[in-house]
Amino acid sequence: MNRSKTLSLLPVLLLTVLSLAACSGPYQPCTVNCVVNGTGTAILTLVSDTPPASPSLLSYKVTVSQVTLTPTTGAAITFTPNPAPVIELMRLQSDTAFLGTLLNVPVGTYSSITLSLGSSQITFLNNTSATITNASSASSSCVVGAICTISPTAAGLPKVSSTPFPITLTANAKIGLGIDFNLNNSITVTGGTMTVTFTPAAAGVNVLSAFNLPRANANLGTNQLELIEDFTGVVSASGSTVTITSPTRGVLTTTSTSASFFDQSPPPTNLCPSAPNNCAAAGQIASVDAFLNTDGTFSLKEFEPLNATQQDFVEGTVVAINPSSQTQFTIVTTDKINAATNSLISALNTGDVLTVNIPTLNQGFLVDSKGLAVSSFGSYSDFSGQTTTTAIHPGQNRSPSCFRFHCCKRDHARRSQCRHSHPALDAPARQCRINHFRQHQY
Repeated sequence: MNRSKTLSLLPVLLLTVLSLAACSGPYQPCTVNCVVNGTGTAILTLVSDTPPASPSLLSYKVTVSQVTLTPTTGAAITFTPNPAPVIELMRLQSDTAFLGTLLNVPVGTYSSITLSLGSSQITFLNNTSATITNASSASSSCVVGAICTISPTAAGLPKVSSTPFPITLTANAKIGLGIDFNLNNSITVTGGTMTVTFTPAAAGVNVLSAFNLPRANANLGTNQLELIEDFTGVVSASGSTVTITSPTRGVLTTTSTSASFFDQSPPPTNLCPSAPNNCAAAGQIASVDAFLNTDGTFSLKEFEPLNATQQDFVEGTVVAINPSSQTQFTIVTTDKINAATNSLISALNTGDVLTVNIPTLNQGFLVDSKGLAVSSFGSYSDFSGQTTTTAIHPGQNRSPSCFRFHCCKRDHARRSQCRHSHPALDAPARQCRINHFRQHQY
């Protein structure tokens, strides 16, 4: 499956990390499907595709509470993450989430895999022809043209039992399996009511499908299954080990190699003066790309520091520009990092609508080139040095840039993002104020 990094209306990106190492629940003596011939390892990832034409989805958040492998004979094997990670499915149209490395899976033939998904929240533009009665907006009613939110009780447990299943796991084998979530097949709007179901009743209509890893024609090296991109969190480092901790996505532990690249952050911060050498430092906020290896470990591909210390960061997708002000626009939150102490955004959640205010800037918008020669692009000057929303366009999807934003005390940018900083966030009013703004080119 080939997926473009350039998305349609209002692109959203997100990665999730989850480590699953053992069966959940208390130990029980083995009575069926007992391990007599050894165990293997299953490595799982998640992507998404096919958003509906209407309503126009801006954010689609779920949590993964369990992963169940069902053998052709014997009892199912269930793995429970703790804590359950938050997955922003809209982002997975372009990126890949790591669902987990399942260790000590009994050898045998497996007929299906099932995901237990919960805590659904969907934020969308109501571009249907009628009010959606079971969703809400800032003006209470989800009328046509409004940005609305719904937290549905989704029905069913999505399962894959078609190709590449059945899958046979042999002793000491390691298999890679990608799962694809069909956004359109999970949502229906009938008579002004939005319904989310993970097990559609229509014959042949499924929410999940699957594929073997690595995918055919993937641009990967030997012993690599997938590329996990743009995982953002707080850094801890020890020698060649670089660990990124996200409050929503979990922990990604990587090993730097001679091929790893460390980016210099754009001026004036210059957080990586030793670039391209290792500059990872504990307490930084950083974004990393990493190769998922066939043994379930991660090799660091790229490291980019975003902030020297752990402060409030909010990422989101632009959904509206205030037509009466060149200093205010609206985003839908897609990720966040709380400050180490006295966070102003503890009540902010993925999918929440947030108003961003641009004060008088000491410095115009910046472009993070990631080492690419982009200053000669005609669009470069349309953004670089600008100070108002005239440089920001909701729904912009042209290459090489798309938009994402954060609110924090200092700003940086990374792949396919624009970032902001704020000295204060008014949580009840869902507003943040930025100091300056960056667009990233790739």
